[in-house]
Amino acid sequence: TNKKSSIDEAESTLLVRNIVKRIESELEYPGQIKVVIIRETRVVDYAK
Repeated sequence: TNKKSSIDEAESTLLVRNIVKRIESELEYPGQIKVVIIRETRVVDYAK
């Protein structure tokens, strides 16, 4: 399988909107729920 390991900015926006819509339609809660998507890349190398 060739799965994509990361998503771009547009996909992040769609994903967070979809999560928010599901929360709004499926849950009852006081106030607001903040939904945050964190995209991060870490690269580590060592000098020997």
